[in-house]
Amino acid sequence: MRPIRLSIDGFSAYRKRVDIDFTDVDYFSLSGPTGSGKSSLVDAMVFALYGRIPRLGGTTIAPAISTGRDQATVSFDFMVADQTYTVIRDLHRTKSGGASVREARLERGAESLESGANNVTRAVEQLLRLSFDDFTRTVMLPQGEFAQFLAATPSERQQLLRGLMGLDIYGEVGIRARARESVARTVVQEGQARLDSLEVPTEESMLEARERLRMIEELAVAVTEAEKSILENDALTASLQEKVDHLSGAIVRLKDLKAPDRLDELSQLLSDAAESVEVLANRQDQLVAEEGLVATRISELPSMEAITRAETIQARLVAVGEELAKTEISRLEVELKEAETNVAALLAAVDLAKAELETSRIAHAAHELSSKLAIGDVCPVCHHLIESTPSTGEPGDLEEARNAVAVAEGELEAGRLLVSGLSEKIGVERSRIVALEKKRDELIDDAPDIALHSIENIKEQLVEMVGQRSAIQAQISEVGGAHKDAQRKMEDLAEQQRSLGIRLMAQREAIADLKPVQSDSDDPLVQWKELFVWRDSELAKSGDALVAMSQQLDSATDALLGKRKAVEASLEALDIEPGGNYAVAVARAEEQAKHRVVADTKLVEDSKALIAKIEVAEHQAAVARSLSLHLRADGFERWLMVGAIADLVGGANELLARLSGDGYSLVADDGGLFNIVDHRNANESRPISTLSGGETFLVSLALALSLAETLSAAGGAGLDAVILDEGFGTLDDELLEVVATVLEDLADRGLMVGIITHVKELAGLAPVRFRVRKDPDGARVERIS
Repeated sequence: MRPIRLSIDGFSAYRKRVDIDFTDVDYFSLSGPTGSGKSSLVDAMVFALYGRIPRLGGTTIAPAISTGRDQATVSFDFMVADQTYTVIRDLHRTKSGGASVREARLERGAESLESGANNVTRAVEQLLRLSFDDFTRTVMLPQGEFAQFLAATPSERQQLLRGLMGLDIYGEVGIRARARESVARTVVQEGQARLDSLEVPTEESMLEARERLRMIEELAVAVTEAEKSILENDALTASLQEKVDHLSGAIVRLKDLKAPDRLDELSQLLSDAAESVEVLANRQDQLVAEEGLVATRISELPSMEAITRAETIQARLVAVGEELAKTEISRLEVELKEAETNVAALLAAVDLAKAELETSRIAHAAHELSSKLAIGDVCPVCHHLIESTPSTGEPGDLEEARNAVAVAEGELEAGRLLVSGLSEKIGVERSRIVALEKKRDELIDDAPDIALHSIENIKEQLVEMVGQRSAIQAQISEVGGAHKDAQRKMEDLAEQQRSLGIRLMAQREAIADLKPVQSDSDDPLVQWKELFVWRDSELAKSGDALVAMSQQLDSATDALLGKRKAVEASLEALDIEPGGNYAVAVARAEEQAKHRVVADTKLVEDSKALIAKIEVAEHQAAVARSLSLHLRADGFERWLMVGAIADLVGGANELLARLSGDGYSLVADDGGLFNIVDHRNANESRPISTLSGGETFLVSLALALSLAETLSAAGGAGLDAVILDEGFGTLDDELLEVVATVLEDLADRGLMVGIITHVKELAGLAPVRFRVRKDPDGARVERIS
């Protein structure tokens, strides 16, 4: 998180609107008299992000509204991962004397990401990956709370670092590993149960099934010939049966002739039916309107395809972010700088060793001269012939000087090789970072126009709307069916209400093929009587004809039965149920026999496949269990946390050495408990609770800056800035200058640093200075440089 711009109006000492632009600022100071409103600017930034004010206990907000004002507005622009966000909160006084946030918004450019005080706070926590307490321990350190991280318990520091460094992912991986083990165990159990339930056939039973199939195939040919003769007999029997059925049907229809009843009730029944039709029609119109409204709301939401695509891109962005968080370029650059410094020192050491060798040579010039003389030569000193050479050995200090030069040159070559190797690693790491950032930008550009943090909410809305629409459509269908039934009932009743003549006509039409008698009378009652007289006569004739036709049918049926028995005997020999059609029965039996052969083969293959599947699942379960055991909280995560604390303490000690003149250093045990080592007192180790106020400030400053710089370099939690509020008054002039140099170095390394102080000397050392002045109209802020 890097501040960009702060606008406040009616907040604390700032009764009128004040704007502060941090766009081109890396290292700044904010100074002014005590009580002028310096700390209120930190309060405003924290309030904008979390809706809470540290100095007011984090729960009370009413005192933040300026005296004489009923409303305060804070607008804060900040940057996270190259994206600029704006958070706005409006604070209003209540009649009871308290205050409430009337409006809160989180925006990204013209896009509104979230609204509502609680929703905005949750969105900020997710964006920054910091709670209110963690933010005031690592990014903005309010007045009076500077040493919070130092004084925190080991468990509190561990919880903070777990969230900042993204170590929660290992717990999630462990949970998923256990879930995968459970799934794999279930697959094994189900596979074994399935394997146990399979009745795998023997080789003998498979041979029997193939022989039965062959015999049925031969029978199918014989049955086809017999079926032709049976079909001829079937045709004769069917013809006779049709005539019998016709006569039987005529008799039934004649007996069914009767006059209509319930004529007096039809009128009321029809009225009731019409009312029911109207009620159902109105309900159907209402449901159609509701379905239209839901369909409109569905059309306003993104499609499920767009939501799925956004979820995929979001997952890929998280993966790219994790890869970027693993970069080691900052560490490599520090190592390169140290190696280059070491090479310069080694080069000076080589020069010094060579100078010392030359000095030694001059000091032992006589030895150098005598070592080059031989018997018979003329001495260059006394000009006499040399009769014998001196037997002196080489001086020890001259030999040591030569060895020192060789050692220094060897160390220089090793230092240069280290510099070359580190430079090459930095180049590779930078290329990887560029590729990852390009991939991240491509994913962001390719993302659909859906706020990634609200994908799940939109998806739930879409599913809910589709469910509502389906439910309404089901009701429409149900009511529509009931409406049609009611209409049919009304139409039936209307038809029944027609005159007896119409009903009589319908009755006559039902037996028109029997040629009923035609009446000469116009009276329906007379017509009904004449019809029943004719009906009785027809019943007597049809009964006699039915007896004669039934006898012929019996003879034909006996002949057909004999032929069928012969075929059925052949089928029974192979345990084939004859059924209605012999050819179909044989074909069905043939199909079943083929299916039995295929099924037996498949059972054998399935059993082999299940055995292989069980073996794979057992292996997967073993691997998942091993992974879950490795990722337990007291294993891998604890090891990572110990390393993180060690890195944090190491960075803090580099700063603390500069701040304290190598007077102090921090140590942390495996449990995360801090102690201070006093190098000026025989390296005594003592609890941090024994530190004085000034010592506590120095240690807290080093630890806070190390935390911010370490996590910023590692890409953790977006810590791109640290703002320190007061605490510098306990430092002397020399230490103030050292602190200013340390802060400036951190700013040069990409970390935005801000100090809020009334110490003019420290404020004046910052390259960018803001000064707070207070007048009768309220506080105001001026940029000095």
